[in-house]
Amino acid sequence: GVEIMSRMGGAAERLALVDSSGRIIVTDQRVTIRLKDTPDMPYAFEILLDSKVVGELFIATNIPSKPVVLDPAEFVVPMDEEILARAGEIPTALPAASSNFADIARGTELYRAVSVLQEDGIIQGYQENGKQVFKPDQPISRAEYAKIVLKALCIVPRATAYQSPSPFSDIVFTQPPSWFYPFVKESFLRNLITGYTGERNAAGVSPFKPLAYISRAESVKILIEALRMLGVIRLDSVTLGANDAWYVPFIKVGQNLSPYLASPSSAANLSDGAKTKKSFIVTPPESQFPNYRMTRGDFAIMASRVLDTYDCYQDTRDAKLKKLQEDAALSQQLAQDAAQKAFDVKRSTAFTQLQKNLAQKTAKLSPGVYAVLPLCNSCPCASVIDTTGQLLPGDRIFAILSTKDHLAILKKSNTIILPILSTLQPK
Repeated sequence: GVEIMSRMGGAAERLALVDSSGRIIVTDQRVTIRLKDTPDMPYAFEILLDSKVVGELFIATNIPSKPVVLDPAEFVVPMDEEILARAGEIPTALPAASSNFADIARGTELYRAVSVLQEDGIIQGYQENGKQVFKPDQPISRAEYAKIVLKALCIVPRATAYQSPSPFSDIVFTQPPSWFYPFVKESFLRNLITGYTGERNAAGVSPFKPLAYISRAESVKILIEALRMLGVIRLDSVTLGANDAWYVPFIKVGQNLSPYLASPSSAANLSDGAKTKKSFIVTPPESQFPNYRMTRGDFAIMASRVLDTYDCYQDTRDAKLKKLQEDAALSQQLAQDAAQKAFDVKRSTAFTQLQKNLAQKTAKLSPGVYAVLPLCNSCPCASVIDTTGQLLPGDRIFAILSTKDHLAILKKSNTIILPILSTLQPK
């Protein structure tokens, strides 16, 4: 086969291909192939680039029909754009998290917080009347709080957290354990919660009151202690003033974590995926009401701020993005294959139909492709013709001497037959 190239712009551009059967496949919209008035083989074709003649082709084939020019209007784009469009782009980032809770308005701080927490599997909602709801105004219980804190910090209850004995007087161990039991016990084992120590029973065991509400001050304290335990922050310089309430230092740290953040190299428990971004979990206005009863919505916002400081889900998100990218790349490849197949079928059908409509001719030259270029009087040349990988063992290659108008071939050189590769192997 022959590849027709243009180097008018410096870089080589493919204009058309001529295969061994004599088909001329145009691959550039700017190209026109025009058959000259040659009644018999070899057939002469002019190659026009932007309506300017840049070369000629002489083609003789062993097929008793004229060569077929495949029109660029039908064949230049080898991919079906509609098929490719369905494949989509390869994403560079995960889509923004979204929530399906019917009772949370989109575009709010709460919506953004709940969307991230729900996507990471930290929170769940309720099913009511066929809808998923979150109940953001409902007070959060101490049991719910314990579970969400651990899940937000990627703390998994150990095996003994599912076993007896219960650390609190008002939580009975059952088999299987209640939904909050392992989270409450794990929090206890990590010294994140202690229960109501002033209400110990005769055995010295405190109650936890899992269904009671939790205050903003208690929420901040537990989160601050958890971040310290994980090595995210250091509290060495934090002290309690003589006249301060127990929660004052925690509220102060919670408003600005930056001075207390530990470096990743010194934080042994800081995961590789943790990213330090924002540096607060409670705002100054919120801090004015430490005894405020936290709702599910309030704590969802607070928990999302924890993720902005210590995001132990980043590795999971990176893995999700990688999977999306791999799936998108596969989808694109499948779309390209489908589009190429559709293109091949279309081209083959059109070629068959065109051949049926062409008058049959008797070949007068040996099968082959003859190419003639105009004189090259500039650098780079306006066009070049080069062989491609379509050449096969057994193909014949020769040169011709023609008249100036290329309508008659005066002389043909010796023919070179490409050898079969196996005959070139050493014996």
